Amino acid sequence: MVLKKKNRLYNLVVSMVVLIFVALIVSGLLVPIYGDEVSTKMTQATILSNGGRMLTAIPQCFPELTMRIPASWYPAAGIYQLLYNDLGPLAIRISGVVFALLFVFMVALGFKRLVPSNVSSATLLAVFVAVLGLGVLPLTLVLARSEQWLLLLLVYFIFFPLENKQGVQSFKAMQVIVFLICTSLFFFTHPKSAFFFPVVLVSALVGFQKNLRLQIITVTFAVVCLAQTVFAGRELFKCEDAPIIASSFASQTVSISTLAAQPFTLFKLFYIYLVTFPEKAIQYTVFHSAYFSTWLPSLPHGEELGTLELFINPMISASVLLVIVIGLILPPIAIFIAYFRGVSSHFHLLLGAIWVSLIAHLAIYINWNFYASVLPLGVLALLICLCLVDIPWSKNWRFFGVSIVIALSGVFLLSAFVLFSSLTPRLINLLAESNELGVPGQSLSVPTFRYPLQRERIRQFASLCGLKGDGATRLVVDDLTYLAFERLREPMHLAYISEKGMGQDIKGTELIRFLNSKGSSGIIAKCTLLPDAVRPYALEYENLCCVKLGEN
Repeated sequence: MVLKKKNRLYNLVVSMVVLIFVALIVSGLLVPIYGDEVSTKMTQATILSNGGRMLTAIPQCFPELTMRIPASWYPAAGIYQLLYNDLGPLAIRISGVVFALLFVFMVALGFKRLVPSNVSSATLLAVFVAVLGLGVLPLTLVLARSEQWLLLLLVYFIFFPLENKQGVQSFKAMQVIVFLICTSLFFFTHPKSAFFFPVVLVSALVGFQKNLRLQIITVTFAVVCLAQTVFAGRELFKCEDAPIIASSFASQTVSISTLAAQPFTLFKLFYIYLVTFPEKAIQYTVFHSAYFSTWLPSLPHGEELGTLELFINPMISASVLLVIVIGLILPPIAIFIAYFRGVSSHFHLLLGAIWVSLIAHLAIYINWNFYASVLPLGVLALLICLCLVDIPWSKNWRFFGVSIVIALSGVFLLSAFVLFSSLTPRLINLLAESNELGVPGQSLSVPTFRYPLQRERIRQFASLCGLKGDGATRLVVDDLTYLAFERLREPMHLAYISEKGMGQDIKGTELIRFLNSKGSSGIIAKCTLLPDAVRPYALEYENLCCVKLGEN
């Protein structure tokens, strides 16, 4: 960003920011497994075990419980199964931390190889991690979810063509194979990958610019992946037999099918969701006394945020808002200036693709949750850093840039101190022994270090209830109990079929009739997910409920 500084204090601040961010990521080992991470393992990491079909987790939408996957997904499905299929809770969290560190390393390497000699790549990296280190944002980066994969792969698609601009011929075959595998992974990970198709397209065109045949191969595969992912997403979420859950899925994005009939209304919605994103991102970044979906431990009942949290939260909010505003405004300005100066390049084409993709994501995607904002904020931070590389820094601008870096670093360091001093002790307390199965106060989370002991208790309860565990077919489980058994065949997740969760189309005792029609042997899950009308049929052990079906 700025000319390399010889000021030791400045270099110390930059180094501290990077090292403390790494420490924040490592502290993520203490974060319990969130339910969505189990769902990823349950659905996307078991495809090869299910004969090449993906478990949908919504059996009310698919009578056979599984769906055929597009041919372009098979490389990704194999990698997911290889990485996640045999992981327990602690291993899942370790994998999340490793992938988060790999993501930061790839960004650092990209900056190091990309920036000119008069620009400090360390400063760029400090800016980047300071943004992703605000509030509780770094703890979302360690979640083994789609956002983590999308960020990691976007970094590849961005830096590969910029580094490969010389068109070295000796490794073309390997480069094409890697590109195709990464494309498969990208579109397999989540349907929201479709928003970033322009990045993949430009990456292919620029990365293989000196070989038309390779351009045709990579671009064609990217188009096929996009088309098959969109089609598979529509098939998965249309859910004609469960209108309530179908409506919930449909509400996650703006329906662009109304473009021809109501263009002005549609663009008004685009504008509304674009300008309201900052509020949502800030909401899920700052510190709270109680966190959304209880994914992090809350303060004891009745306690409020302390002075430090109340002091730093406005600073975090202002920083996030500035990142969003600058990240959305700076790229088109940088592209226009480059065009006006006659120095436009493939770099600016790629910059434009990232910016357009991000705008589409923010304008069309509605369902922001605490884990979702790390993707756009990570892309925004990357956009800002890439734009800063392109700026011809004068002495006046250099002073301004250093001031911004110092200010952002100060907010980050204060934020990190608050996280380490207030939130981390609560995460450490979760490691203490507890008779309660699961994570106390976090109903949708699974313990990591304490899970092996809980696993044995769950298995004993299943045996007492008369349920077959290992190798069972269509057993109904939840996040906590799914990980207690091995080789489950087509398991069903209670949160998706119970009216206490997302299964609003199945009321009361209809759940029993529904499961009997699917040939399920029974239910073993937390009692809080079981419909009240089904509780009388359940055998209870602490906070777990078990229902043996075929007898009710």
